[in-house]
Amino acid sequence: MPVVTYKILDNLNITDSIDQERLACFLDRIFMKYSRSVQYHNDLHGIDITQMGYRMLTKGNLMNILKLNKLDLLAFVTAGICHDVGHDGFNNAFHINAVSQRAIDSNDVSVQETFHAATYFKTLQEECSNFVHMFTSQEFKLLRKRVIGMILATDMAKHASDLSQMKSILAANDIVNGKNNDHFVQTDDEN
Repeated sequence: MPVVTYKILDNLNITDSIDQERLACFLDRIFMKYSRSVQYHNDLHGIDITQMGYRMLTKGNLMNILKLNKLDLLAFVTAGICHDVGHDGFNNAFHINAVSQRAIDSNDVSVQETFHAATYFKTLQEECSNFVHMFTSQEFKLLRKRVIGMILATDMAKHASDLSQMKSILAANDIVNGKNNDHFVQTDDEN
């Protein structure tokens, strides 16, 4: 998982913009936080989602259609690899009904997804893992906003409404020709 993720970031010309040693440490730590005993939400699923996203960005030309910059791509790839980090094999309803620590920490809202996003940033706080230590506060804020948004969007309870919103955006805008992309991916940090 760490090697493939690093290669994806390198192929997207992102590794020259971040601390590569700390990135390697971050990816190793994320890998170690995935449980191999969990049947589905494990490191193989994390890298599967990440490599599929990479294919959509490159072969599907989404990178150009959506006019994604390096920060967008970094957020996309690292959110993909971390979107299920530390998953314990239980669903959100189980945690809510059990009043687990994860449910308490998230106030019963997107329990697992909140945990995964928090794990990303807790790992990033470790000195050897902070591959974005040279980012400005604005760049870090935007990365954080993007990563949290992408990981929280993996909550299947919200899937139908998210899909409906995406279909409306695609129907109302000529996304294929690159028009009105600001409706699809916000490029500022105001929203």
